[in-house]
Amino acid sequence: MVNRKGQEHQEYFASEINLYPTQPRTQPRQNNSRNPQSDARVLQGHHDIVKELEEQHRQSYSHGLEDIYALENVDLSTVRRLDISQHEEVLTPSAVIDQSEEFSEQLEMDLGREWRGWMDSLILKEPIKVLGLPAQLENSLSERGIGSLKDLWEPSEEEMVSLGFGQGHIDEFSRHLERYLQGRPLQHCQTVDFASLLRSLVADENEKKMHLCVENYGLARLFPLSRTQTMELRRLDVEQRRRLHNETLRGLTSTSKYRNLDEILQEVVTVFVIPWIHQRGGLTNSSEVKERLWRISIDPSIAQKVIHFLSDVYYDGGCPVTHYLLQLEEDVFSSDKTLAHLYREVMEKVNTYFYQAGIVYSLSQLVRLVEGEFSLKWKSLPEGFVERALRLSVQYRIRKGADGLLYVRKSQYCVGSSMPVAAKPS
Repeated sequence: MVNRKGQEHQEYFASEINLYPTQPRTQPRQNNSRNPQSDARVLQGHHDIVKELEEQHRQSYSHGLEDIYALENVDLSTVRRLDISQHEEVLTPSAVIDQSEEFSEQLEMDLGREWRGWMDSLILKEPIKVLGLPAQLENSLSERGIGSLKDLWEPSEEEMVSLGFGQGHIDEFSRHLERYLQGRPLQHCQTVDFASLLRSLVADENEKKMHLCVENYGLARLFPLSRTQTMELRRLDVEQRRRLHNETLRGLTSTSKYRNLDEILQEVVTVFVIPWIHQRGGLTNSSEVKERLWRISIDPSIAQKVIHFLSDVYYDGGCPVTHYLLQLEEDVFSSDKTLAHLYREVMEKVNTYFYQAGIVYSLSQLVRLVEGEFSLKWKSLPEGFVERALRLSVQYRIRKGADGLLYVRKSQYCVGSSMPVAAKPS
């Protein structure tokens, strides 16, 4: 198909070489004796010249979009649909999804614990004593360096055979392990099993001692006793129970116990707490952290009791998790050094507005003033950072006034129901 521009050039070159004269000649041709084959060759040569000139013109002025523009001239009625052979399998959406799920583990990129959002189940850290194996088998496992459920779960049968265990022993290990795990997920867990955390610390201690140690925290059912052991505990007087309790605490606070607890809590904080703090502006307090731990636990009631136990035994009544955060002031914590420095700058700036006793600002007004000061220095603040810092700080109190607005005052001053808004002097 030749376009209009090509036709114009063809007529132009044809008129120049008199192939297609538009006007009749004044004198008739007198070369009747010419050979027709010679005229055909001349005509063909002229056609070749025209085509060559057209091609040169097209290439000289090409913008590279001819193939794309050619699609506009395609007659859709002439397009033939490709037939699929009956022997070829057509991939349905479900088949594609199944294939992606099959290779999901291979395609996953681990960017570190802080970006995972999951961790392996803490049940794997429990000692093999929780399986209730015969004493001889339990001692054999301990002699070969297998002390936790993870050490027993990871090796293959070939590796267990290489350690000197027969098929009968391997089958017995598998039965006890499957019965104890009960099909619970062991990897990529998005919750924390605080009962397993406690058992991983204390399950290798004497059953009666541990039952006595945790019964005041409502955790005695995690360490069930036989009827005989229960009767033995009931026969103990107050002094004997206290002595046994103190002896158990000395064993729990050993260096190895602290090391194991530190490793577990560090992973919990890195995976579940620090990313959550980032989402909340980088600031938090102990009560919010405890609530976060309850929300990510399998059983919140157990989690609350276990945290209470760990707090009393290992952290002198403090929150176990805040030990791994940056403390900015009393009960204010951050997970980022940059935000911690910014918090101190904000608090220093806020303190300059309370230049005398009894000054009260509306919360919105004080936030605008502080943000304006930072803007003058070309310093940016995260959205809502100043208000959150004021709400968390123990230096200030925020109360609702009679007009329904929120007002800020220094903690040591008492302000009545009528709260005048003070402005910083010029």
